[in-house]
Amino acid sequence: MTGNPRPTRVRQLITLGSSSTAGSGASRTDARYPNVVARAFDATLHNLGSAGQTVEQVMDTFLPRALALLRGPPPDGVDVVTLLPFTDVAHKSPQQLCTAFAPVLAALATTHAWVVFGVPTVDEAYQCGNGPLRGPGGGCYPATLVAAYAHKAAALRALVGGYANASVAEIPQIHVQRPDTLAPDGHPNDAGHMFLAQCFIHALAARLGQDAPGSGWR
Repeated sequence: MTGNPRPTRVRQLITLGSSSTAGSGASRTDARYPNVVARAFDATLHNLGSAGQTVEQVMDTFLPRALALLRGPPPDGVDVVTLLPFTDVAHKSPQQLCTAFAPVLAALATTHAWVVFGVPTVDEAYQCGNGPLRGPGGGCYPATLVAAYAHKAAALRALVGGYANASVAEIPQIHVQRPDTLAPDGHPNDAGHMFLAQCFIHALAARLGQDAPGSGWR
């Protein structure tokens, strides 16, 4: 790819992930984070998120759909696939995550797409006990959760780093710091979806070598 001009626009945005990607917690379709990201880059959105989506379901059902959308020669611009594996990160070990997602990334590496992999993180400064910070009302994250997410994030960053077409979007968990970003059922509300969108917008803009478009997050 050396010597080729850097793409300046996103043609298609294909999103993989579980209930948050599907839009749970958002008050309307255009408030969902995939819609906000697509709108920021004026891209056609194909939201392949589904409630409880696991990497096994991605391999069986949703990856083939994504690959079908990526057939043909490279477009004028760039096609982007995002992954936000909240369900898998919550339930799998670091090794299980890497073993499960390696074939997904390998399959996407055979296409012209750029992959932006959302890696959930937890700020250790808000760890219960020895973290110096607390959320409103004294909220904090259990030490076991902080440690688990740190190990999983490190493993996923290393995995994604092995693919030339893939990069990471850091997805900080902010429900302790910003409980106002959660819907009553625990999913992100409109403000939470806007925050998730901002994470992907900034990561993708960095790949494009552009300033991040305005996302409306405050």
